[in-house]
Amino acid sequence: MCEKQSADVTARLAAILSGIRRTRSSLYPTDWTFDPLHRVEQEIQELLNDLQK
Repeated sequence: MCEKQSADVTARLAAILSGIRRTRSSLYPTDWTFDPLHRVEQEIQELLNDLQK
């Protein structure tokens, strides 16, 4: 993947992650981890971490 595509993918994943975090914060208490979006949030964060390596 070229550098521009990688940056685009990173930006898109970051935007998706931000939306998931906003949704979770409006639906669940701050420390709640038993919702289905929690795992999705973690997976996307791991993908972003991998892309930054």
